[in-house]
Amino acid sequence: GERIAGSAAVASEVDRGIIQSIDAHDNGYALTTPFANGVVMTVSHAISSLNPAWHERPGFDAHFAMAFDMATILLDRAIVRAVGIVQAEREVMVAIQNADDPRILVLDRFLPWQETVCTLAPTALFVVFPSMGTWRVQAVPQQIGMPGNRRSLPAAWAGLEGSALQAITGVSEATFAHRGLFIAGAASKAGAYALAQKALQ
Repeated sequence: GERIAGSAAVASEVDRGIIQSIDAHDNGYALTTPFANGVVMTVSHAISSLNPAWHERPGFDAHFAMAFDMATILLDRAIVRAVGIVQAEREVMVAIQNADDPRILVLDRFLPWQETVCTLAPTALFVVFPSMGTWRVQAVPQQIGMPGNRRSLPAAWAGLEGSALQAITGVSEATFAHRGLFIAGAASKAGAYALAQKALQ
């Protein structure tokens, strides 16, 4: 439709996000590792589960209609998410290009940033962004989905909140630092940026 007209990047993201896994399953590739006695439900499994069970009276048309509706919803959501991923990547690229300090990236709204930053901003260590009415500074991971940061927040900040964190950082708007040293909060953008600067020292 209009949302994806002319957008090879969105089409590629939809292909990567849903189509390739369906094709792989249909061609006999194992997409997951079974755990204990459980079965991991893939998109292909979910859609095929709408086929009539062996003990049901045939009602193939009704079951096909259910499967069609489910597939339509999943594809529509995959397209919406792909559009968001492509738009976010563009905005994150602007933040990378406009950074005063390439070690600290600032986003003016929350966006999925990790993949773009990990791939295209090798010097970035922290990302500052708004979250639920406050601001965060988050460490850039070494790899997506893996533990470890390019640089963690200072160990002395671990688990501190309010005045205790403000005293040790000198940032009056600091609100918390996670025990895992991957994220901290502040009441304002300037406060979160100041925390990121302190973390570089």
